[in-house]
Amino acid sequence: MSIKQYGGVFGRNPTFNNVQANSLNFGDSPIDVVIASGVITAVGSFLAVDTESSASTDDLDTVNGGRAGQMLILKAKNNARSIVAKDNSGNLKLEGDFTMDNANDALVLIYTGSNWLEVSRANNAA
Repeated sequence: MSIKQYGGVFGRNPTFNNVQANSLNFGDSPIDVVIASGVITAVGSFLAVDTESSASTDDLDTVNGGRAGQMLILKAKNNARSIVAKDNSGNLKLEGDFTMDNANDALVLIYTGSNWLEVSRANNAA
């Protein structure tokens, strides 16, 4: 049988369950967030993270918010400041601490409902 005989790509009775896209910002610029006492909030899916009070370095321990299964991309906001994502501190479960000190460094996470797990990292030192 062909795809057409099955009713097209979606079949005869397509259903779309549990589709929520109100926090995605694909194709957009990252949303700027600033660490406050080691914490940021997942206000979208692509965040540019900066240090508290423009400090030269800051630790990121916890990401508040999120939905189970949500993917999150974090990148450094500023080449002159270092964001250190801390493994096993707060709700971050990483391969180890990760320093983002280049605006092209990135950390990809997925939320389990209680923890943010590392999916991948990109260290693009200049």
